[in-house]
Amino acid sequence: MIFQESLSIVVNIIVLLAPFVLLKLAYVAWINYRRLKFQYELDGKLVELRLPAEIHKSPRAMEILFSSLYQKNDGTLWEVFVEGSQRPHFSLEIASKAGEVRFFIWTPKEKYLTLIKNNLYSQYPGLEILDVPADDDYINTLSWNPQEHVMWGTYWRLKDDDPVPIVTYKSYELEKDPDEEYKIDPFVSVVEYLGGVGYGEEAYLQFLIRAEASDEWRGGNTFRETKDHKKKMDDYIEKLKEDNTSSRTIASNDDEADDSEVKITNYAPGVVDSIKKMRDLQDKFYFQTIIRGLYVAKNESFNSGNISGMIGTMQQFSHTGGNVFKLAKYTDLTDNQKDVLAVLRFKSLVNYGQKVRDKLEKDFLAAFKRRSGFYPPHKGNLGSTKPMPFSTEELATLYHLPGSGANSPSLTRIGARKSDPPSNLPF
Repeated sequence: MIFQESLSIVVNIIVLLAPFVLLKLAYVAWINYRRLKFQYELDGKLVELRLPAEIHKSPRAMEILFSSLYQKNDGTLWEVFVEGSQRPHFSLEIASKAGEVRFFIWTPKEKYLTLIKNNLYSQYPGLEILDVPADDDYINTLSWNPQEHVMWGTYWRLKDDDPVPIVTYKSYELEKDPDEEYKIDPFVSVVEYLGGVGYGEEAYLQFLIRAEASDEWRGGNTFRETKDHKKKMDDYIEKLKEDNTSSRTIASNDDEADDSEVKITNYAPGVVDSIKKMRDLQDKFYFQTIIRGLYVAKNESFNSGNISGMIGTMQQFSHTGGNVFKLAKYTDLTDNQKDVLAVLRFKSLVNYGQKVRDKLEKDFLAAFKRRSGFYPPHKGNLGSTKPMPFSTEELATLYHLPGSGANSPSLTRIGARKSDPPSNLPF
């Protein structure tokens, strides 16, 4: 009797909740469809940055561009929750085909092109910005055939989930615009790696960025307000102070007086510098960032060392005193899965393993080509971690126009500066 009554209660609860669950599932399916449709209807524009022979500006110049791209508007509630409107995101890209290194910026709408061009022209004299027609987009030429190509793609994440910043260009004193021979710029090593890939090989880096907002519910990501990165930094700084503060009781010389308790702050090495750095960065704009790396090669041209080189591109920015980059998910089986296949050499298992890898590569390439990652179906592609919060200063460290210290022969630069002819030329 008791069992029947309990079962009846459970059934009634399921019946009551079922419409709400089904309604939520239907809405999720609908909004994901609308967002995907919104993405495919974007009138995205791509521009190529042709570097002048000499660049004497520090990465601070690129910060100005990123500040202008801080666009928080998702749209009206109707546009967001019914039409699938999304906060604009941008893609900062470096492409290398057979070692020819080229820089690109992708924008979701043409209206942002003038903003990008004006900021870059004002900061980089001699720079050329070329509009790339949709049919000539290099990303359309990315080919992948499991029988003819080797492909490896990855996402990066930060090792420390706490809001510890990465080491920025200011730590290398690049904001002082030193002479090229005195510059220590980790980004140059990235460019040199890309310039070193050989014939039949391709390597790409893609940085997807969009403005961080505390009202994430407007973007349809959650139905509650979330803490932005700056508030998390405040909480983390307070925790650091508490962890480095201890109480000590000091005995009074007066027998009738109570002993007094004082708080002693004893910071561990580097804590003061970390707090100062975070306070400085809190004055900057913050972007949610997704970083992808892709290596593709024909079977006969494959060089496993260039996969290691791709992994190392973000390691260039890992340094004592800052956060550290680690691989998130990548288009390959895990070491444990490979160990199982090596021991159990059943044909069905080997074929299954290859199918898994083919699926990972196909999904990764689809997200890469769409320049998408903040919403389904490409959100969490490969099970990657959530977007990383970076300030404009950190972004400028990761992506800027290199000076002549990056002397890879395949780096596309303008041969000579263009200028108007002298006014006194004869007719």
